[in-house]
Amino acid sequence: LRIVRMDSGAPVLESESVLAVDLVVEAMGLSVQASLQHEVHKVGCDGLFEAGALCNGGASVEQCIAEGLTVAEKIDQFLRR
Repeated sequence: LRIVRMDSGAPVLESESVLAVDLVVEAMGLSVQASLQHEVHKVGCDGLFEAGALCNGGASVEQCIAEGLTVAEKIDQFLRR
């Protein structure tokens, strides 16, 4: 996964890096297939993060954004340990 640091919505020059991951699930709406939801919950391991429709069923865009921000903080803490 290629990542880049952001500052006030703008990319920070020369901050791009590559993060080795096993799987990335891109958010594309407010619903998720039950089979994907089941597989993610079945795995349940350290370093697995979920937010939005995957855990709340697509309550609202606002709720998904709030959960995404919370999970982003948890991911940051996980990566800094």
